[in-house]
Amino acid sequence: MGRQQRQAHHRFLRHSSDLRRQQPRRGGRRRGGLLWSSNLSGLGAPGSDAAAVLLDSGNLVLRADSNRILWQSFDHPTDTVLPGMKIQYNCSSHSTIYITSWKDADDPSPGDYSLGVDPSTCLQCLIWWKSKPYWRSQV
Repeated sequence: MGRQQRQAHHRFLRHSSDLRRQQPRRGGRRRGGLLWSSNLSGLGAPGSDAAAVLLDSGNLVLRADSNRILWQSFDHPTDTVLPGMKIQYNCSSHSTIYITSWKDADDPSPGDYSLGVDPSTCLQCLIWWKSKPYWRSQV
């Protein structure tokens, strides 16, 4: 019996202008297709250096050239608040970013609770249960 070679299941970053996460090739053909794209094409010149860095704070940062930040996970929270994150609200467009709980400890689909800035005042944080205010911060 010969030794079998194990191949990596995923290639996470490919050096290209838009940094794509792709499934590996099998038998010379790519299986599946594009799984994730940063949608940052055109921001860096071909051949420029870009790197994804996980900081000690927990912030995943995509940097280009001399530490210019192209994207960071702290600007796109989902279900966890870490020290240094900001819960943002845009008063002119009345848009906020919500942090939504998991359905339960084993099910990461959206749960019943969410946290965000009160769109009617811009001065308070609210926790909603389903669509009803559940808790309000002090002004």
